[in-house]
Amino acid sequence: MRILMIGGSGFLGTILLPHIRKENWVRVLDLSEPSEQCDEFVCGSVTDLDSLSRAMEGIEGLLYLAMCRGSDGDQEDIHPCYDVNVKGLHLALQTGLDVGIQAAVYPSTMNIYESYTASYLTSEEDCHTNSPEVYGFTKWLGEEVCRYFGLRRGMRVTALRLCGPMEHEKWIQATQDNGGYTLCTSVLDVADAMLKALRLPGAGYEAVFVTGDYEERQMSLQKAEKVLGWEPKARLNDVDGV
Repeated sequence: MRILMIGGSGFLGTILLPHIRKENWVRVLDLSEPSEQCDEFVCGSVTDLDSLSRAMEGIEGLLYLAMCRGSDGDQEDIHPCYDVNVKGLHLALQTGLDVGIQAAVYPSTMNIYESYTASYLTSEEDCHTNSPEVYGFTKWLGEEVCRYFGLRRGMRVTALRLCGPMEHEKWIQATQDNGGYTLCTSVLDVADAMLKALRLPGAGYEAVFVTGDYEERQMSLQKAEKVLGWEPKARLNDVDGV
């Protein structure tokens, strides 16, 4: 598959790129060149239509990895968080739709919840964010943009609610440090979920938990298994990965 990674030079893109590229052709759109090797790089902003159009040429699947974290409630964070987490996403999906791209994946976050460990999460459905941060709120708004394109515009768009994605070796260390279990997610499992989501048939929208909670202590991963055929495979002492 020919895949465009928007924001492929950021943290998530950097750890994902080698795994996504193993069996796919990958172009990166970002303001800076990625540190990991890609097949093609386009320098540009997510809010620049010309850059988006050039980057979308010949692409089959879209990964929107650009994000703006910001700080807790600072006024100066409002513009960049909306520009990247909402407006840039909308422009990217619209541009992709215009050139015939059918599948897109949006890495959302468990930070759409004020505290996702406060109670057991039985379902991804009917989530109206209670995050006190502009980051969590705008990431949830990004999910609503995805819902619009999936249900009203004829794309297949999947929002993956990620929890602490990290390199596999760091996941092993974090799991050891946490007594043998963590909600954080190995990049191998994240890449697997993203590629499965890109290959879903037909139009539609789904929001899916993607975490390292393989025993489902804190949340149900039944939807991920049902919709994506995915479950976290990383385990402690698994040095080879998934």
